[in-house]
Amino acid sequence: MTVSGGAVLAATGQALPATHCQLVDSVKQSAEVGLSDRGKLSASELTEELCSELTKAASAYGQTDDPDLRRDAALDQLMRIASYLPHLGIPHDALRPMTAIIHAIADIDRGTVPRILKRIRRVSDQRIPFEHLAQRGIAAAAVTLYYEADNEQGSDEKRLDRALKKVAIRIRNWPAVTQRSSKRNGPQSMVEPLRDWRNAAMAGGSEDLDHTKYIAALQTRPKDVHSPASWAEWLLTHGVKLYL
Repeated sequence: MTVSGGAVLAATGQALPATHCQLVDSVKQSAEVGLSDRGKLSASELTEELCSELTKAASAYGQTDDPDLRRDAALDQLMRIASYLPHLGIPHDALRPMTAIIHAIADIDRGTVPRILKRIRRVSDQRIPFEHLAQRGIAAAAVTLYYEADNEQGSDEKRLDRALKKVAIRIRNWPAVTQRSSKRNGPQSMVEPLRDWRNAAMAGGSEDLDHTKYIAALQTRPKDVHSPASWAEWLLTHGVKLYL
């Protein structure tokens, strides 16, 4: 499916560049058909409808590892948000930055790298993606929590080894791990790399994402979750979902 060059983004009235995004057609149609009806909805009804549509886009994002389809889902969410905010009283001019990003993502599908997405300065090609740093920080926090929860006999080093092995098994399908494995010609034990991740997350500065995620994961444990192991389980099962 494609959106014609004359497709109108409901929130701004600006033309959306032609794109091959598979999800954009449905967004465009729902936005255009629903304009008059949405004006009759209360703020709470609008929010509920938006939440439902964002959940659908999030589901589409989570069902694939294909970067093109994930970009489609991201664009889908941005367009839905942009089409709803004016009905909540947000002026169109306030949405110009979001509109620029929407157009930029659409331009990528047309083979153009828009200026707003170009790097201002060249950095090392070995930079670790933000999502992978977040995954590292969360995994490191889980190791610390399992270490704290370990009541078995043995030295501190043995307790740490048990925690590392437990988390290494759980994260084997995380993108931060699978991408690392692909660069090294196949799966490898993550125990020692995970030890390095934890050391880096513990020693990092306030501007290092793995460090901030590590600290946040440890500090945000709810008071009613008394077991460090229970919180580690939650982090590995639910807390990391935003970054997968």
